Amino acid sequence: MDQHQITIFVVAVVAIVLAAALGFFVARKRRSQRLRERFGPEYDRVLRTEGEVSRAESVLAMRATRREKFELRPSQRPCDPISAIAGARCRRSLWTIRRAPFQGRINSSMN
Repeated sequence: MDQHQITIFVVAVVAIVLAAALGFFVARKRRSQRLRERFGPEYDRVLRTEGEVSRAESVLAMRATRREKFELRPSQRPCDPISAIAGARCRRSLWTIRRAPFQGRINSSMN
């Protein structure tokens, strides 16, 4: 191997190492950005608690992974999703229905 080939090899290795380092830092920055957007103020609280960005982000990533394991189902409540006015009316009528047995007892005990 002559001097010219060695120089090309060293430059290629340095370029590959620099590209890998750049990719690592960009991926870390994106991860931090996604976690900050997803967790909002909780990101800052965990960061203060843990003291290090990498530890805080590991905690938040673990929370996100754990949350993804849960099976979330739509609400079974009878008032979802409807307009605010219809929702208030629905909740009022449900409250009246649930309150009725007790209301009769209160009225009879006051006489």
